[in-house]
Amino acid sequence: MSDKAKVLLWDIESRGLVGDYGSILCIGWQWLGEKTVHVKTIHDISGRHPLDDRELVRWFIENVWNRADIAVGWYSGGHDEPFLRTRAILHGLPAPKDVTTLDLWGKVRKRFKFSRNSLDNVSRHLPGVPRKWYNPAPDFEKVLYGDKAALRRIAHHCKVDVQVTEAAYRKFAPFILTHPRVTHDVGRCRTCGSTSLQRRGWKFSAAKGRQIQVRCNACGSWDAKTEKDLEKRGK
Repeated sequence: MSDKAKVLLWDIESRGLVGDYGSILCIGWQWLGEKTVHVKTIHDISGRHPLDDRELVRWFIENVWNRADIAVGWYSGGHDEPFLRTRAILHGLPAPKDVTTLDLWGKVRKRFKFSRNSLDNVSRHLPGVPRKWYNPAPDFEKVLYGDKAALRRIAHHCKVDVQVTEAAYRKFAPFILTHPRVTHDVGRCRTCGSTSLQRRGWKFSAAKGRQIQVRCNACGSWDAKTEKDLEKRGK
């Protein structure tokens, strides 16, 4: 059994921007390290009426969210997470697991200077990151009138969003200084868990004084370690 964290990349498409007057139309997700992107819609897991998302929300929380250790999304802290929690509490569902979350939008907004911080704009400029394929806005109204083709297009858009998020995450992860630690072994890379670390001088901080600065040969992340940390690496 691996001691590495199970990292979830995810996205939702919702009817409306607030949870009490909207509903989730579909949820897309991918486990980091796996190639398959999954999407479930309100047609796949139906409720009492065509726009009832109770069973979709319940299924996702029980079978996906509660299995995750770290959840990565784009503007997920501003929309996806609070929307999911709002739908859960309104449906009388149990509270989801307290998963450590990483909102890439917030990290990019704080540490970079793109003209716009939308996933669409950032994906235009990052080499090797796929582009989003269309604007789904016109299809959201069509779904209200039972247009199944519109929901399929929205679901495909959700799938592409997860693919783009996964590719963007791999680009941005080495730049995230406070990336959640993916393994309990403090001697490994905090971002990817690799033991292949190269010493690159020293890092000085007010809290911890002088530490060894290391760069991960696998993902390119930087971190600060002690001699004791490095001695325990991989043991």
